[in-house]
Amino acid sequence: MDVKNFRLFVVGITCAALLGIGTLRLTSPWKKVAPLVCDAHTQDFGIVGSGELLRHQFDVYNSTNKTIDIRSVRADCGCVVPTISKRRLTPGERTWVNVTLNTGGLSAPVDITRRMAVEFSSNDQESTEILPLTVQATIVKDVDAIVDTNNWAIDPAAATLTTTIRVVSQLLTESEAAGIQMESSAPWQVRRVPRKESNSEEPNVTLFEIAARRSDVPRYPQPLELRYSRKGTFKSMLIPIDVVPEMSAVVLEPRVVAMKVVSGDSGKSLRNSTTRNLQLVVNDGLSHRIDSVELQGIPGAKCRWAFAGEDRSRCEVWLEQVPVIESSAVGQLVVVHTNSSGGRETVHANAVLLRN
Repeated sequence: MDVKNFRLFVVGITCAALLGIGTLRLTSPWKKVAPLVCDAHTQDFGIVGSGELLRHQFDVYNSTNKTIDIRSVRADCGCVVPTISKRRLTPGERTWVNVTLNTGGLSAPVDITRRMAVEFSSNDQESTEILPLTVQATIVKDVDAIVDTNNWAIDPAAATLTTTIRVVSQLLTESEAAGIQMESSAPWQVRRVPRKESNSEEPNVTLFEIAARRSDVPRYPQPLELRYSRKGTFKSMLIPIDVVPEMSAVVLEPRVVAMKVVSGDSGKSLRNSTTRNLQLVVNDGLSHRIDSVELQGIPGAKCRWAFAGEDRSRCEVWLEQVPVIESSAVGQLVVVHTNSSGGRETVHANAVLLRN
């Protein structure tokens, strides 16, 4: 091989090598490193009580060699308030996203997931990027009371009404559960069932028996009051009691309608948060149409209603005007309806307004 050909050979080998290296660099995998990093994007609070304020701090840091500006921190729900301690991060610098989740306006029990977006950009970019963060929780009531309505005697000849109230306390300690009390006014007699008699293996369940002579029970009896203490704070809740004195041709379901009154909602229409469905349950073989729904027995409270779909025996009802109440108020929903024979009747359901 002469000198000229040798030089051409060397140049060819060198070019091939350079092309190979360039191709290797272009085709080698490259994993993009997230500029703004959070080691744990999700905070699960677990089982918590309704009304609690939950707080968490997300630790985020700048993983690049450029300055990062955090433009905003937004949440998908008004119950979540995120704030950030520092908005400009130099390379390697940390900050904290402080999150408060208010469970006070959320109905329990419910599983919730709330999402946030941290919007940021580096000092050489006009576009923005998003760091997602999430909080979640299972919200339960401190105490829930379940009335066994199946135990009510509906035989008009029965002399005594008896039933059992099952109190479930998921969040109370054993000593707090032992302090649960049931207060009642006449005509109810209340007895706490000893655990050895309850045949219940659930440690968070307390049973109460209530009884009254049928002749002493009014059509709309006053609710019972459940009192308990959690974490040193005394609380109470009303337990509506409904008694059907005899089997009627038409009854209204549910028999007890509970509506929450959120603080600050006085005078507002609350259809979005307090809509409840009512249904006429018919036993006379006729078709029935709801004519009107009225809330009675609670001064300053008014309701509105609308048919729920094509079925004129079903409707939605919501609060239109809300009075100022301390904790709760009890009244009646009076529903006037007409049957296919032209007869006009009235049915009732107990209505309970509960301040959230």
